[in-house]
Amino acid sequence: MEYNNTVKSDNPYSVLIVDDDKHVLKAAGMLLAQEGYKMFSCNSADNAIEVFKANNIDAVLSDIKMPGITGIELMEQLHWIDPDVPVVLFTAYADLDTAVNAIKKDAFDFIIKPFDPDVLVKAICRATMFRKYRNMEKNYRNMLEQEVNEKTKELLLTVGELKKARDVAIEASRLKSEFLSNMSHEIRTPLNGIIGFTDLILDMDLPSQLRKNTEMISTCASSLNKLLNNILEIAVLESGNYKFVERQFNLNDIISGLNKEYLPEAVKKGLLLTFNMAADLPSMFIGDDFKIKQVLSLLLDNAIKFTEKGDVRLDITFNSEPADGMTELFFSISDTGIGIPEDKVSKVFDSFTQGDGSLTRRHGGTGLGLAIASKVIGMMGGKLRVASKKGKGTDFHFSVKFKNNDRQK
Repeated sequence: MEYNNTVKSDNPYSVLIVDDDKHVLKAAGMLLAQEGYKMFSCNSADNAIEVFKANNIDAVLSDIKMPGITGIELMEQLHWIDPDVPVVLFTAYADLDTAVNAIKKDAFDFIIKPFDPDVLVKAICRATMFRKYRNMEKNYRNMLEQEVNEKTKELLLTVGELKKARDVAIEASRLKSEFLSNMSHEIRTPLNGIIGFTDLILDMDLPSQLRKNTEMISTCASSLNKLLNNILEIAVLESGNYKFVERQFNLNDIISGLNKEYLPEAVKKGLLLTFNMAADLPSMFIGDDFKIKQVLSLLLDNAIKFTEKGDVRLDITFNSEPADGMTELFFSISDTGIGIPEDKVSKVFDSFTQGDGSLTRRHGGTGLGLAIASKVIGMMGGKLRVASKKGKGTDFHFSVKFKNNDRQK
């Protein structure tokens, strides 16, 4: 039976009443219809299930004791269909224990027969409000879930695009580095030819002006060669093809070679260049002597370039008993030069970066030397650190471990 709404027609909720007593069905149905509810009524649980499936029911009012399926069994079946539908149960005074058990089984409320109209209306009002808020919660969750799914799809799409862009960038960088590495010989060969023939010309008896011009060519070619070597070096480092060669070397020979190479330049600038090694420092080690000489050369280049007066020092100490049984060498290259501004210290190891952009014009260079030194030291298991104060000088220091060949049996 379906009742026509005669009062409060804006009430959007529908109620299903189930009771085998036709008088209860009529009285409760008319009362709730006057409150504006759309009413459905059934005199059996079996019929109620069919009506419930065919309509959008917001609340159910059911008697507990009915022939066949009881009100509690009906409630359980309805909750299988719709777990959120509130079920209010009718019960007589003698059925209070049954009603309590029904509440424990998720009944929304119970009303004692004969019912008080006001109690019935308030119970159904609470039930439909519960239904309203539960639907709002479900809709909100569905909206959130849909939004999360959409954002997840967008994120996955963005991640996919970023991955493609990253792969393209990595491949482009690899090809660039591979190209530069492969071109190394082709570029260096004519440049070395210029340097070699310039040196031969300088060995001749030349007029003063011609000698001066030729020396300028030699200086420019050597500077270009050094810059080119740095560019190719950073390309090899970034390409992942950088290799280390372990062999026996004499540390004293490296220091002697550095002194011979940099002393004339230091004297020309009026700088005091000193090399200090611990008195009991071993001399024979096993490792890549070319790489350690390369790093020290880059750091000495940097120190002498940015020091106008005072001194440049290379200090070497060691720890002969580290945990792994190797010898740990500590290197410090310090100067009394222009120093590095505090806000620039963290960037000096970045490629193509100098502490001050104006330094490129005043002192030259690409800003690659410290980047190369830092990368090489990192690959050797150490870390290049810097301590500096603007106008007071700079100290670069690092440590690396070598096998001490003096102790090899």
